[in-house]
Amino acid sequence: FFRLFYTMPVIRIRDVDIEFPKPPYPCQVAYMEKVLFALDNGQNALLESPTGTGKTLCLLCATLAWLSHKKSGEEKGPPGAAGGIQPIRQIVYASRTHSQLTQVIGELKSTVYAHSVKMAVLGSREQLCVHPRVSKAKGAVQNALCRSMLKSHSCVFNSKLKEYGSRPGCCDIEDLVHLAKEHTFCPFFLGREGQAEADIVFVPYNYIIDRDIRSSLQLNLQHSIVIIDEAHNIAGSLVSASSFDLTSTQLASCAVEVQHTIDTLSDPAYNAEGKDDDYSEESDDREVSIQEFAVLKELILKIESAVQGQELSTAEWGKPMVVRSGDWIARLLEPLGLTASTYHVFLDCVQKAVNI
Repeated sequence: FFRLFYTMPVIRIRDVDIEFPKPPYPCQVAYMEKVLFALDNGQNALLESPTGTGKTLCLLCATLAWLSHKKSGEEKGPPGAAGGIQPIRQIVYASRTHSQLTQVIGELKSTVYAHSVKMAVLGSREQLCVHPRVSKAKGAVQNALCRSMLKSHSCVFNSKLKEYGSRPGCCDIEDLVHLAKEHTFCPFFLGREGQAEADIVFVPYNYIIDRDIRSSLQLNLQHSIVIIDEAHNIAGSLVSASSFDLTSTQLASCAVEVQHTIDTLSDPAYNAEGKDDDYSEESDDREVSIQEFAVLKELILKIESAVQGQELSTAEWGKPMVVRSGDWIARLLEPLGLTASTYHVFLDCVQKAVNI
């Protein structure tokens, strides 16, 4: 058997050797030069190039070559040579959807960097879970099932994660799920455990613009190269991340769920058995009060009444609704005692109800 190797063209730009899959066009060289200029000077850059000119390939090759060059210099230099400046840790590459990230990772596979860099792709349980039971659930139910199985050490995929010693290499979510099923490991937690050491991390927009998601993932953007691909789409993502829909039906359902919680706590069988296995560790030492949930239910019903009192319009949106600013909803909730200084009490009570 013969294995053929061929060396990718190497082009030097701003003292950085970039391995490119094929001899680059002048416009690609100009694009990569601007990328490296921004990286060298620690600047933001808004870059565009006509369709079909290989923007993604230029971004990947230029930034990965630059990161490799910098890390190599740090290893060779004497201690403290960086003058106290924190070195760049990794590249965070964001695109609007996972399908777009799949295309980006496909471009990465065509480069020599696919075999030399550590990468991680982050996704939700809905996209990555391979457990036969948990993968069929959705949303909060799926998250609760996962946490319950982790607590009871009953998920074989998570239990065997450490046994899967090798990293999966350059692969998208579909590749990762296929490997996980074949080798029995959890791709969801593999990505989270590998992100800290990764040279490049692939995420959807909302993973970097939503503070709560960043915090839960421990995704630190400081001292990182952040690439926002197809950035003309991010305005819509920012609006979506800072907006929400609120219907009277949702609030009525919330009131029903709280009543279910009250009924559960009032059940002698529940009190006799103690807290069940799904009760989270955060709430184990807290005294759960039926009166507390009664107050929560009353507050939800008041919010529902306030929402139902709004005059709806169908002219612009095609269905009965009203669009208001965040300041408006804050003024609506303030007379009900729900303010910036008290909302955490409300959230704590809701979390207790969820955990029962």
